[in-house]
Amino acid sequence: MDAVIILTIILGSATLGFVQEFRASVAVTALRRRLALTVEALRNGRITTIPASEVVPGDVIRLAAGSLVPADSVVLEAVDFLVTEASLTGESFPVEKRAGIAPMNTPLAGRLNSVFMGTSVRSGSASVLIVKTGRGTEFGAIAERLKIHQPETEFARGVRQFGYLLVRLMIIMVVFVLMVNQALGRPVIESLLYAVALAVGISPELLPAIEIETGFHGCMRL
Repeated sequence: MDAVIILTIILGSATLGFVQEFRASVAVTALRRRLALTVEALRNGRITTIPASEVVPGDVIRLAAGSLVPADSVVLEAVDFLVTEASLTGESFPVEKRAGIAPMNTPLAGRLNSVFMGTSVRSGSASVLIVKTGRGTEFGAIAERLKIHQPETEFARGVRQFGYLLVRLMIIMVVFVLMVNQALGRPVIESLLYAVALAVGISPELLPAIEIETGFHGCMRL
């Protein structure tokens, strides 16, 4: 009877957790699909709306006011085309972009014939040719450098030290409980199981979620 009760509770808890996680996963997937960045690309001789993640070098896309630039591109034609590049160059004012040729060693701020991933269109419209995507872009290169040299934050350091403290407490408690139970003549296996249960109970249930959330925000900063 005890085993049946325990199995029923475990199955009910697992079923409830699965249902909640599944519904949350479906909701997040639908939200991501709804908020996914799309672009107007020239495919098969006509303008087609596609996800920004599907653009490849060689695509010709249309950008207008409010658009986010999905990849590093060269301007083919532009009409009153102003782009905000503060995320890359620190320039707070929009920069006018136009078709043309720039010398090879021109710095980012001087490449008036190019637009870069991570920037946004302030006004006007333009047709651009995708030349680099993903990690090959200037924004991707900056993210890689920050990822390599990213310093540990105070919050992450505090979480790590808290984890070490929990591990020490668990070890001390297991040893202490075993010693007390052995002094009282209790069975070794039962004493060990009881000590392990107490050690597991010390660990906060949401600690892994906090760790994952910390890593997620770190990625978002990149």
